Amino acid sequence: VSVRSCHYNVLRSFLGLDLNYNYTIKENPASLQLGLAYGYEARFDGNDYKANFLGQPCVFRVEGLNPSRFLVIPEITLEHCFPKENFAFLFNYQASLNPSFCDQAFSLELLY
Repeated sequence: VSVRSCHYNVLRSFLGLDLNYNYTIKENPASLQLGLAYGYEARFDGNDYKANFLGQPCVFRVEGLNPSRFLVIPEITLEHCFPKENFAFLFNYQASLNPSFCDQAFSLELLY
């Protein structure tokens, strides 16, 4: 199958809740953030794709790999600072999930 795609524009809106807990460990500040959001990705100017079997003149329309969709977006962030040593680290995990799609991102930042 030959699929000729077209570029699309995305509008991503979401509504969620973030909880942040600040605490200290041996006089060093730390924080834990938990978030959960419900989002919708709307795609414009590119939802439809034209496709045909190679060498065949019949062209049909298909829905692209990333149609408009609802997402559940969990996020966890852990930050720990060491002011006396001028050092901090930050760990973050965020995902965008739906039954046919899973996008996950991890990050670890070391600040000195």
